[in-house]
Amino acid sequence: MKRYSVPRTVFFFLLSLVIMVALVGNAPQRATAAGSPETIRVNTFNDGQDYAVNGVCSVGDITDGPCSLRAALTEAQFHIWAGTSVTIELPPGEYKLTVTEPAHPDDDDDWDYGDLDVVYPPPEEVDARLVVYGLGPGPAVINAQGIDRVLEIGIRYKVEIYRVVFKNGLTRSTTSDYGWGGGIYFQGRELLLSEVSFIGNEARGQAAGSQFQYGLGGALAVRNNAQGEGMVRIFGGDYLDNKADLGSAILRNEGYAFLSIYGATFHGNESGPARDVIRSETPMYLVNSTVTGNTARPHPDTGITFPLGVSAFRTTWIQNSTLENEGGQGNLLCNGAECWVRSSLFRKNSASGSPNCAVVNNGRLLSEGGNIADDYSCWEQPAEGDRVISSGDWQLAQRFGYYWMPYGTSPVLDRSPYPCEALMYIGPDGLPVEGGLYEDQRGNGRDDGACDAGAIEGITTFGYLPWTVR
Repeated sequence: MKRYSVPRTVFFFLLSLVIMVALVGNAPQRATAAGSPETIRVNTFNDGQDYAVNGVCSVGDITDGPCSLRAALTEAQFHIWAGTSVTIELPPGEYKLTVTEPAHPDDDDDWDYGDLDVVYPPPEEVDARLVVYGLGPGPAVINAQGIDRVLEIGIRYKVEIYRVVFKNGLTRSTTSDYGWGGGIYFQGRELLLSEVSFIGNEARGQAAGSQFQYGLGGALAVRNNAQGEGMVRIFGGDYLDNKADLGSAILRNEGYAFLSIYGATFHGNESGPARDVIRSETPMYLVNSTVTGNTARPHPDTGITFPLGVSAFRTTWIQNSTLENEGGQGNLLCNGAECWVRSSLFRKNSASGSPNCAVVNNGRLLSEGGNIADDYSCWEQPAEGDRVISSGDWQLAQRFGYYWMPYGTSPVLDRSPYPCEALMYIGPDGLPVEGGLYEDQRGNGRDDGACDAGAIEGITTFGYLPWTVR
């Protein structure tokens, strides 16, 4: 979006000084020897630029100012370039982005204003990580307030983010490129999101002459097609009320590394007409997750919305998940891909004439058993435990905001006579590892020896009363 104009000679010169000499200043923020872990704790909710790239997180003073999130990310790049992994600690509270113009117009430092940027690529051989950690117990909320997207991460970075909310980011397409990622735009090697939520972010497309440049990935856009790079692992989190033309919640462009989504909720997201909530052009796992109540903008000529749940362009596995779509294009589109479904729910609006699931370009829909749907479109051939039944007879109730929960003698219960198994993690070789799925999306046990379909297990706990009793 914006040009990057920090002089590299200055950046590298400062870096060499940090490595060669001891720095004075605030001890917790002081640089350490290359390779030693570094921790930076943010101590102000205010936005502000790092005073100098000198190994000390400090706003307004060379060493003695407060440490803002923006300044901490600036210094983190400095350490990572030298081979030092960095953990940024965020106390709970709201971090509003307010710096909209560079401090010095003649020195247009991109990381100093607008979105938060981690963009200067470390050397190819560097294996350092950036960890952003919300300390809790309340959320650490980064609110872009619509001035820009929230965070951009450049090539070669390995990033982990825990217990953070990305809110109100906005990016727009330009005449030369799409609008990538309203919440996070990721181009690095690896991204792990654990209990990270995205609320009210938007990637907005715009007309560019006779063309229209799309907005891609309202919450998260991933753009890395290098062999073995761009792996994204998502554990938990809510994707709520995000918008984009394609991938209103998540868009992963063409590549090779897995996108794995485990225990996440997608609700209230809005795509362009006849477009999708999750769009993946890489192999994908969707496990223990709920995709429900999402919408699409009306077509400007016909007024038809036709929202779509998941678009899969490479081999995709849907396991113990609940997909419910009230619009025209259904829950799952396999575009030239094999889609494997297991122990999942596929529910659509009975008034829609479109199928629950569909294939184009020689895609395939293959069942591993234990699924429930309200039409026959989600598998070529049924496997053990698959059942088609009117959704009015499912005995499911929408509770706790977004979850479809079984009650009474719901046919969702014990759809498979075997214990649940699903993706557990992506191994160090970049390949998926499956194992026993012992909890549902809300953390309740799947421990009765049979596998219920969908993201929510039918079992009585205090939080579930008065639902199903086994």
